[in-house]
Amino acid sequence: MFEIEVTHDRLTASSLPPEVRDRFLESRSITHLSDINWEEHCTECAWPQCYTSCDLYNPRNDGNCRRTINGFSPLLDTQVFGGYVVCVKFRRWASLTASCRLALRSVDQVARTELRLNSIALTASRIPKFGAIIGRPGLPSRAARRLKKLSLATASARGELVEPNCFLMEVYNPSDKTVPLSLDISPALAATQVIPFKHLLLIEPGFHRIRIPFDEIRDHLAGAREVALALTPNILNPEDEGLTLFLGIVGFARDPRLVPVAPKVAAKKVKVMVWDLDNTVWNGTLIEDGPGQVTLKPRVREVIEALDGRGIVNSIASKNDETAALAELERFGLRDYFVFPQINWGPKSESVRCITQSFNVGEDTIAFVDDQAFEREEVRAGNPKARIFRDDEVTNLLQREEFDVPVTEEARNRRSFYQTEETRKHAQERSPGGYLEFLRQSNIRIHILAASVAQIDRIHELVQRTNQMNFSGTRYTREDLVAALASPQSECYLIDAVDKYGAYGYIGFAIVKPGLVPRVVDLAFSCRVQSKRVEHAVLIFLIQRYGARGAHQFEVLYRASDKNAQVAQVFSDLGFMEALRNGSDFVYRYAIGAELPKNSIVEVTFSDRAELLEPA
Repeated sequence: MFEIEVTHDRLTASSLPPEVRDRFLESRSITHLSDINWEEHCTECAWPQCYTSCDLYNPRNDGNCRRTINGFSPLLDTQVFGGYVVCVKFRRWASLTASCRLALRSVDQVARTELRLNSIALTASRIPKFGAIIGRPGLPSRAARRLKKLSLATASARGELVEPNCFLMEVYNPSDKTVPLSLDISPALAATQVIPFKHLLLIEPGFHRIRIPFDEIRDHLAGAREVALALTPNILNPEDEGLTLFLGIVGFARDPRLVPVAPKVAAKKVKVMVWDLDNTVWNGTLIEDGPGQVTLKPRVREVIEALDGRGIVNSIASKNDETAALAELERFGLRDYFVFPQINWGPKSESVRCITQSFNVGEDTIAFVDDQAFEREEVRAGNPKARIFRDDEVTNLLQREEFDVPVTEEARNRRSFYQTEETRKHAQERSPGGYLEFLRQSNIRIHILAASVAQIDRIHELVQRTNQMNFSGTRYTREDLVAALASPQSECYLIDAVDKYGAYGYIGFAIVKPGLVPRVVDLAFSCRVQSKRVEHAVLIFLIQRYGARGAHQFEVLYRASDKNAQVAQVFSDLGFMEALRNGSDFVYRYAIGAELPKNSIVEVTFSDRAELLEPA
C-alpha cells in the first residue's frame, strides 16, 4: 500500500508496456503478506526547522514535504490485490519509508483491507484544499493517513502470526540504466541497539520480482516484531532528479515455493603452492643421483611460471641439502620463482607450517604436491586445511577452480613483493633495537588515494583475498564494488605502501559512509602489512579527515571471526569504544576531539586522484 491520500497524478496501464503490465498482474504463489504503507520521506529531514530553512522544501497539500514528483501515481486500471501499481519519480534526498509488524495475514485479508483504505485515500486526495480556511490544509488527507495507520496496526495485531520467509519487491525500471537502491530494515524501536540489515539492490532495466530470504534479515532484528524500512535511491545531484520506478508489492511475504537454497561455496583460492623436489619437480633423487644428474619433469616449468603469472607464489618443502638443491634449481633457471623455501631434513609438515607463517596466510590457502603418499599424509596430518596433490596431478592444476584467480598487474608482481618481504625478515632478525624500532627504521610510507572504477581489478582481488585483516569479512562481487565506487553515498579509498626495502603494492581498501557520523563499513588490508601499524595510521588519517569536515564522532563496522580477531586490537589501541553489538557484529565509535596516539612509525600522504606511488 502506498501514500495515495495526498495529491498525485492518476495514470493508466498505457504507462507500461503490455508485457510488463502482465508481469505485475500474473498469479503468484504467496499466501500471506504484511500490512504495510509506504510514504515519501527525506534522508536529511530535520522537521520542523527544515520546512523554513531548507531550499528543497516543497509543500504538499497537507503541508508535509514532497520529495517525489507528483507523489505516488497509481495506475488505476492495474490493480495488485487490493492496491495499485504506482509510479514514483524521485527528487533529491528522496526516500521511501514504512513500518510494519511481522505478523502476516492471508492475502485475501490484506487485499480486503487495502481495497477499503485505498478507496478512502483516493477520495481524500480529490479534496486537497479542504481545511485551508482554518490553517490546517489537507485535512481529508491527514484524516485518511491516521485512519490507515490505525487500521493497519489493528489488523496486523489480529494477524495469524505467520512469519515471513522473504522480503518481496516487484519493480519495473523503465530506463536504460541500472538503478542502485539501498534497502534498510531495522527494529522500529530506536532504543534497540542492533546493526540494521542493509542491502544494495541493483535494479537493472526491465521488470524484476526480487526476493530476499528472511533468514538473511532475522539476525538484524533482535527479535523485534515491528520493523522500520527505507528504500533510498541516493539522489544528490539536481540532474539526477526524475529517476522513475514502477512498484507493485513491496513488503514481507510468505511464499511456499520459496525453498531455501544453500549458497554455493566457492572453492578457497590458493595463494601459495608448495613443491617437493625429488621425483616431483625433477626426475630422480638428488642425494643418490648426484648434482647435475636429475632432469626437470615435463610441464613443471610451465605450471610454475603460470602460477607465478597468476599471483600464486611458489615455495618448497623438501628433504634435501639446501645448498645442493638450490644449485639444481639455479641450473634449471627456476631458483628465483621460489620464496621462503624450506629445504632441510625435518618433517615436511613443519616446513609447510613455517611457510604458512612466513607468508602470513591462512592454512586453507596453501597447496602442497609430493610424489610420496607417506609425505602427503604426514603434511595433511600437520596441516589439515591445506590442499594436498599427487605429483601426477600437476599437469591439471591450472584447470582447477582453486587455482583460477584474477590476473592483474599486482598479481604478476606478487612474487617480488614477497621476495622483498624475505629481505625485511632477514633485516628484522639482525635488528638490535626491537620490533618497533625496526619498523621506525624501515621508513614505511602509505599513500591513500580516492579510489575509482579504474582500479576495480585490484580492489576486487584485494577484497576477495583478504581474511586476517578484513574488518567486515564481506565478499563483494565485482558488480557490488562498481556500485559502491559509483555511489554518491560512499567514499572509497585505495592504499598503497612502500618502505626502504621496496614496494608492497596496493595493500588496503576502505569504504566510508559520510554523514553526521561517518562510518567505515568496509576496511581490508593485505596480510603483508599485518602488525606493521598500517591499520592504525589509516584510521588516524580517516578520523582526522572527517573531523576536519565537522564530524564529532567516527564509527567503524567490525564483524568478528576466527581469522580477523587480531585486527580488533586497533580499537583499544586508538581509544575506540564499543557502541553497538549484534552477535559477532560490532560498531566501534571514536569521540573526535580526544587526543589520538601519535603515529611515529608510518608516514601518510593523500591524493584525491588515482596515482601510483613509485617504489623507493
